[in-house]
Amino acid sequence: MKRKVMIIGIGAGNPDFITIQAINAMNRVDVFFVPDKGIEKAELARLRRELIDRHVRDRPFRTLEYRVPSRVVEGEPYESAVAAWHRQIGETFGRLIFEELAETEIGAFLVWGDPTLYDSTLRILEHIRSTAGVDLECEVIPGISSVQALAAQHRVAINAIGRPSS
Repeated sequence: MKRKVMIIGIGAGNPDFITIQAINAMNRVDVFFVPDKGIEKAELARLRRELIDRHVRDRPFRTLEYRVPSRVVEGEPYESAVAAWHRQIGETFGRLIFEELAETEIGAFLVWGDPTLYDSTLRILEHIRSTAGVDLECEVIPGISSVQALAAQHRVAINAIGRPSS
């Protein structure tokens, strides 16, 4: 049986930016994987748990916190440092998915903004799926990006008719 993981965009920091599609997806999840990025970013994990508590109704679920490895860049070119960091995160994701998620369960990563823009969760999961040769289904739920939120807040149209926006 195929394991399923959802990457759910939860908006650009404002709890009201979460979409109905994201809320519906969250209400299908059995296991939420919540990153622990240390004391300096503890608020981000707390906000994720708050969104889960606020929107998931009438179903059992569990949350599993995982430690995000630190990215070391000193003395190493940026791209190779990020690649090494992503490999470490991928090992963690693989362990979470295959040790903590039953084949009949749905796991989820809650990602700030939109999972297809700045965040690398989708890329890391696709790498696991392709290199490990595992039956892993990934579903992406888009979110409100910081670009969208800022453009709306400042009443800036990002498009122009027949020419680039200025």
